[in-house]
Amino acid sequence: MIKLVAIVFLSLVSISKGQLDPFEVCVGQPDGTLVGVGQDISCTAYFYCENEYGFEEDCVEVYQDELEFNYETLACDFADVVGCAAYQPVDPVDPVDPVDPVDPDPPPPEPETDPETDPPEVLPPVTEPTEAPPPTELPPIDPSIPDIECPTNRPGEIIFFESSNCSEYFICSNGVQARMLCMEGFTWNQDELQCDYPIFSRCSSNIEIDGMDVRCTRTGFYTTAYPRDCTKFVFCSQGIPMVQNCPIGYAWHLERCVERQFASCPDLRRLL
Repeated sequence: MIKLVAIVFLSLVSISKGQLDPFEVCVGQPDGTLVGVGQDISCTAYFYCENEYGFEEDCVEVYQDELEFNYETLACDFADVVGCAAYQPVDPVDPVDPVDPVDPDPPPPEPETDPETDPPEVLPPVTEPTEAPPPTELPPIDPSIPDIECPTNRPGEIIFFESSNCSEYFICSNGVQARMLCMEGFTWNQDELQCDYPIFSRCSSNIEIDGMDVRCTRTGFYTTAYPRDCTKFVFCSQGIPMVQNCPIGYAWHLERCVERQFASCPDLRRLL
């Protein structure tokens, strides 16, 4: 489902391959600006600007559908509407030598029949009865916490419940409850009934990643260090933490990603 939350009258900036630095593409751009990567580079990728930092996003990954970035409406749209394929470079196709036509085999001669003899008796074909395949067993659903009451009078319907932990949610199916987990870096969006980016789900002020509780200690927009890994950092958006990766060859230093040789980070020794 395409989201246009707080993205109204956005400005668009097309960039080239040499300018795909998330710390540079959004400098001077207001929050909510979409920066395209160019239709000759990618039909689905774009940057979402917030606090002068470009978040790398992809229409297919964000909306779980075969969508492309529309440079006119500044939103993800259907591929037949965008028509990005016309901008993609086409590899030349080697010419194919023509093939001489081959004469088909002549039909076999018809068998000779004697009009004075009776025609042979034609028996109906005998078919063996086919056995129906065994029914497919559904995978068992692990039971979840007991305080969720799953209705038993709604067969075939899946009911979703949110949890106090933003990275998980619960479902009820045929009276059986189960605990489900979102992918790393995503939180449960009860309004859309799907795992979503924390900026859209706005579930709470902390998420658990790699067994660590990542928190934003204040409101507003700012960046801070990510514990145990200098190649990552945390972007806080109104109390919502989002873990981001520095570009390849860069590491976190004070307030931004810099080349590793200039970063003062204790665990760089094991990364180099």
